[in-house]
Amino acid sequence: MTNHSAAPPSPPIARRGLRRTPLLPLLLLLAGCTGLSSSVRTGDTDELNHQVELYERALHWKDEVAAAAFWAPEKRAAWRRGTIERRDERDLSITSFDIEEVRLDKAGGRAFVKVSWVRLPSLTEKEDLVEERWERRDGAWLIVDEIGGPDGRPVDKKPESIGVVPSKATAAPSGRSR
Repeated sequence: MTNHSAAPPSPPIARRGLRRTPLLPLLLLLAGCTGLSSSVRTGDTDELNHQVELYERALHWKDEVAAAAFWAPEKRAAWRRGTIERRDERDLSITSFDIEEVRLDKAGGRAFVKVSWVRLPSLTEKEDLVEERWERRDGAWLIVDEIGGPDGRPVDKKPESIGVVPSKATAAPSGRSR
């Protein structure tokens, strides 16, 4: 005797799998691409953050030659000339730095770094939030501008062009004797 109330037999497993196969690879491909684009962006941010850290360490340890290597070639000589003219190697001590934010934008990347320093002959520690603009060129992150910090003005601009004229008191060493 045959039981007619039972459900009809289900199709073989291979047949059921064929119906879903075209959709599964497509979903996996889309999920992979979405994850890939966000991980590449995260990787770029991590890489830029690492470069900012290395640059700030070079400044902290007064390795101006190494720090100059982080600058874009067209800005490097001017940056290095400024460090020599200000006698940074002798007179400037970066006492601390704290990378507050690193973000990517359409032009490249920006880093905001809180920097503390002492510039002789003063013994007063100063602090400023420095903005660094970075660009990715040929696979390397390079600085194209820096605003704030011990220099206190954008790179490659004379103080007069931004409305600041250095006083004679700051340009010449104080007359105090030791």
